[in-house]
Amino acid sequence: MPAEGPDDVRGLIESFDAMRTRIDDMLGEKDRMLGAIAHDLRPLLASLRLKAEAVADEAERARMAETIEEMDRTLGDILSFARLGRASEPATRVDLPRWSTR
Repeated sequence: MPAEGPDDVRGLIESFDAMRTRIDDMLGEKDRMLGAIAHDLRPLLASLRLKAEAVADEAERARMAETIEEMDRTLGDILSFARLGRASEPATRVDLPRWSTR
């Protein structure tokens, strides 16, 4: 938004725009961090699945598989969370009514 008007209004607009930029940057960093975590954990879960299949005790193997699946669901939740908080539609300009100080 163009910073127009009295000094205090221009300062407010500039501060708001700076805050919005910082928030967007932080959300982007959160997305990158969670994506990196998921990228690092997926191969480890696959390795655990393979190792669990080699366990002779069927009950222990089933418990391990259940835990691995729970971890996989949690990882899926983390990835879903990484996608949240971002606008799904582009920003649009809104004409707000001007308020008088009468």
